[in-house]
Amino acid sequence: MQTRNKMLDDISQLMTNAMGVAQGAREEAETAVKSVIDRWLA
Repeated sequence: MQTRNKMLDDISQLMTNAMGVAQGAREEAETAVKSVIDRWLA
């Protein structure tokens, strides 16, 4: 049973990390788009 709990913990940690990476990528994309729009409007 201990191994199963460890496995679930590892999977949970992996999913949490993946969500963090996705959030970071979204923020980077938003920043890039805002930068391009600012240059077009300037």
